[in-house]
Amino acid sequence: MAATNTNPQENPAPATGLQAGYRQTIGDPGAPGVNTVRTILELFDSPAVTRAALAATVKGYEGAGYTQLVDPSALGLGPETAARSGSNVPVAPQFAQGNVKQGIVVLWRSGNLLLIQVDGGDSGVTLDTAARWIGPVNASARARGS
Repeated sequence: MAATNTNPQENPAPATGLQAGYRQTIGDPGAPGVNTVRTILELFDSPAVTRAALAATVKGYEGAGYTQLVDPSALGLGPETAARSGSNVPVAPQFAQGNVKQGIVVLWRSGNLLLIQVDGGDSGVTLDTAARWIGPVNASARARGS
């Protein structure tokens, strides 16, 4: 089942109501700059459940250390978008290093999909560096998830 595509060490754990999830992490942990990009797509039953999941997931990332507000309006993802940054934060639980020095998470809703992108590295992790990955993810997800 697609819903089992989660790691028991996910931080934060998937929100209640998850029907299916997909997680993809690419990168070179330990390399300088932005070295890890993680894309998470979570499917829910309805837009209302997805909205609730967005709020819960933002709180989960805040609890994981992404506590600094970032204005995501420049990304053009719509009003149901949130972004946070943090230091010494988790990106992908399967990497032995666990945390990165600097990270940014962007979360947005598209139909019944909650999209989450986490970028991390030693330095230079900004909304601009995250945007080059967010655009293609959003275009693909919108085509299938609206």
